[in-house]
This record gives sequence, C-alpha cells and structure tokens, in this order.
Amino acid sequence: MIRAGEIFESEKPVLVNEKQLVADSGGIGKYRSGTGQRFSMTSSANQPMTFAMRGERLKHPAQGLFGGGHGAAGVATVNGQPIHSKRTILLNPGDTLVLQAPGGGGYGNGAERDAAARADDLRNEYVSR
Repeated sequence: MIRAGEIFESEKPVLVNEKQLVADSGGIGKYRSGTGQRFSMTSSANQPMTFAMRGERLKHPAQGLFGGGHGAAGVATVNGQPIHSKRTILLNPGDTLVLQAPGGGGYGNGAERDAAARADDLRNEYVSR
C-alpha cells in the first residue's frame, strides 16, 4: 500500500508529485478488477538516500479469470529510466522515482458487465472510455 503523500513527506526527505489511480489498468470483466495506482516523488534530501524496491507484476501482469481481461503491468522508474523490481538503489538529491502498482485481473466476460457498473467505472475514472 502506498501511504498518504503528506504523511510520507513528513517522515522522509521527499516531495510527493503525484498519487492517483491509473485509468484502464484494471482487467475488464463481468467483475472489473482493481486499478493500479501511480505514485511519484522527488528526493529533497541533501545527500543520496537508499530505496529498497520489492515490486511484483512489473513484467507479468495479473491474469484474468473465466474470460476476464489481464491487468496492466506495474512500472518503476528513476528519472524516466526503468529500474529492477527487486533491488536496493541510491536516489540522489533531485532524482524522481515513479512507482505504478499493477492492476488486477478481471473476472468473467466483460460483455456481461452491468450497464450501471460500466457507467460507474467511467464516472469514477477507472476507465477512460
């Protein structure tokens, strides 16, 4: 789970740039999966700081079940360059770290999803169209 930005900033020398759900990252299905979440921060430390990455589903996204769609894979970058999902790295002052949690896999045939649920998905920005 990615904590609230204000709490994170009060505990660590970072500036949180973004924390939001990622539209279209959850697998479609009669029952749509959860969406991924994007979190971006910039180091405001005056010296390098250690960051331990232990991510999952960056290369192999969650699979859908019984006709459900796959979720989107996660993403981890420093200054726009991909980083390994299981490594400890140094973040230099001014470096920007972006973590995007993967979306889950959908369950069941998406054509069977209730019209009201589809409208809710769009209104809540879980999907873009």
